Amino acid sequence: MRLNAPDDWRPFANGGFATRSGKAELYSESLLEQGHDPLPWSGKIRAGDGLQLITGKALHFLNSGYSNMDPHRRRAGELFIQIHPDDAGTRGVTTGDAVRVWNDRGEVRAICSVSDRVRPGVAWMPFGGFVDAGGTRRAVNVLAAEEPTDWGGGSGLYDAFVEVALAAAT
Repeated sequence: MRLNAPDDWRPFANGGFATRSGKAELYSESLLEQGHDPLPWSGKIRAGDGLQLITGKALHFLNSGYSNMDPHRRRAGELFIQIHPDDAGTRGVTTGDAVRVWNDRGEVRAICSVSDRVRPGVAWMPFGGFVDAGGTRRAVNVLAAEEPTDWGGGSGLYDAFVEVALAAAT
């Protein structure tokens, strides 16, 4: 296959970054002038109550696209949450349990998956579906803030903390 693109397609091969120098900058004079640290860093990592929620792409949806189609919903299965065995033990939940996942912004129902693939203190859930494991039309996004981040105006999806309990116990 031949694409209609220049031989050298690298967008920043000759600079062109939105910086004073036109180059990628690890040390930023403009940030220093604004009173910020001129070097990149992860920022203050916020601690919260419960588990830090990380959301990721669902294999069978394109963001929320295709989540309205039965074949894709069946392949994706029910909404689930993956938590570390230590966190599952503390909360009295096991793989396959119907759980309630909530914070001060909202709640969803999910199926619990206990795995050491996630770190203690972290919960992972896929995004993209429109129906939770309880059959209610709501998505994992109800657990995250809608306000843009202070740097860049992006989504604050990684700044959400949730609690998990057996659905029957709530």
